[in-house]
Amino acid sequence: MTAPPPIAPSISSRLRELRCRSGLSLDGVAARTGISKAMLGQIERAESSPTIATLWKIATGLDVSLSFFLSSTPDAGTERHHRPSPDGWHEDSAGMRTRALLPYDAALGFEMFEVEFAVGASSVSSPHTAGTIEDVVMLDGELEVEVDGGTHVLRPGDVLQFAADRPHLYYNPGTGPARAHDLIHYPR
Repeated sequence: MTAPPPIAPSISSRLRELRCRSGLSLDGVAARTGISKAMLGQIERAESSPTIATLWKIATGLDVSLSFFLSSTPDAGTERHHRPSPDGWHEDSAGMRTRALLPYDAALGFEMFEVEFAVGASSVSSPHTAGTIEDVVMLDGELEVEVDGGTHVLRPGDVLQFAADRPHLYYNPGTGPARAHDLIHYPR
């Protein structure tokens, strides 16, 4: 049996901090996110590494960006020049790796990630906040993105923009890893 990927220490501490700052119990967070109280407790105690889909549900339910959990600097300033940490990846059991390239910028309403999918990896994403738009810029490999039952096959150089406030799915059907940049725009 393969061990689950290690949980990023910041995820558990940021979830606990956000929950306490919001004055919510684990039951309250569970009600807002659709994630079980038991799973939330395991994440807070760093006993379970959440998938990106689970983090999205938590972020959406608690009105924070995904990079709040994945970035070393969850709230960005107006001027940035940095090199993302090579060990800043969040890896989940679904075969998806993600790291924040540009953490959430409240003034501009966006964040940007680098995502990698292992061969055969699939990630289902529940709808994000109403009005959220994603731009996927394909770098390497092949990726199928399904939105509202329609499938888009992306290859290097392709760009797909779609309304991310609907269920969507990413799948790597290729023979090698797939890598893309994902720019996420939030409504004002």
